[in-house]
Amino acid sequence: MSGLQIGPAENLQRLQQLAMIAPPEKVEETKKPKTETEYKTQTEKQQEFYESFWDGMLTLFIKIPLIKNLTLFIWQFGLRSLQPTQPIKSSESLLFNSSIEIPKWFDDHMKVQGALTLRNHLLAELKMVSKQAPADLNSLVRLSQVKVSRDLFNYPDILQEIQDELKDTTWTLIQKIQDKHPAEPLQLHLGGNSYENPLERLPLSGLFIQAFNDCVKEHAAEMPIRWLHVHGPCDNPEALKVLLEGLASCPTLYHLHLDLDEESSKKAFQSLAPSLKNVPGLEFVVFRNYSREHRYLVQDSDWLELADAINTHPKLKMLSFYDLPTPPEVFKTALRGYEIGAPHANSSEGFCIKKQ
Repeated sequence: MSGLQIGPAENLQRLQQLAMIAPPEKVEETKKPKTETEYKTQTEKQQEFYESFWDGMLTLFIKIPLIKNLTLFIWQFGLRSLQPTQPIKSSESLLFNSSIEIPKWFDDHMKVQGALTLRNHLLAELKMVSKQAPADLNSLVRLSQVKVSRDLFNYPDILQEIQDELKDTTWTLIQKIQDKHPAEPLQLHLGGNSYENPLERLPLSGLFIQAFNDCVKEHAAEMPIRWLHVHGPCDNPEALKVLLEGLASCPTLYHLHLDLDEESSKKAFQSLAPSLKNVPGLEFVVFRNYSREHRYLVQDSDWLELADAINTHPKLKMLSFYDLPTPPEVFKTALRGYEIGAPHANSSEGFCIKKQ
């Protein structure tokens, strides 16, 4: 990219779509300003004074060209010093500093230069992952949890570059996995717990989901996925709908496993029925709400749509649901050629649908 275009009109819609699919880190809700009648402690008053004072000083200092250029150089140099130079030896070392943010007190020119620096930093890391990442499933798990600085969502061209590189990196890793296990059916894990640290569960990235869908669509014939495990939480549950819709580009899928938190499982359930219809080769589905919370309600219309998808599917043999709302009688009555029984694993609330 020869120059940076800030929010060109033709890219605004694309940016909005990406922001919906892969939002930056959630920003805390803006605190309501205190009214004059609300009491402020002396500590709060001092804190507000210091923040206002230094914000003003920094804004004033960067108007001086020498200080501005020196400040930007130091920040860029500091970021470059964090760029890893050693070969990647384990999946834990993937994408070390991808979510670093631009200082809020930078002026517009400095923010543009900072965005370009962040872009170069992340693209360099992705290229390093393509060349050096271990050919194991955990490398893909780590990549699927990539975080991108929320500052970059103001620059659609940069975001598109990152997504394209993320797609290419995903394809490279999948090729490595296939080459390492040529005789085994392709099984992929997205998101969830680290294989090295089972207690660590990072959010599945919506930006990765879009890149993964593009990768599947582009290379479907070369990557016959048989098992797909999707582990939450997701940084934006809306992205799960995009992922499930993208399964239409994966006709070889045989087993789908969804392991999600409460919010994500609610969103995914609403998209499950149309997704089943788009994957005619699917035979087994496991849907688990690992948070074991099921306060939300499922509309009868969603249950009936799921029953229709199951009834008309050519190959579905079994669907297991764990810690989800109990299906109503209208759903049980609508099923034809299937029976509903107890789940196969310990679950506070679950059911299993088997083909008779």
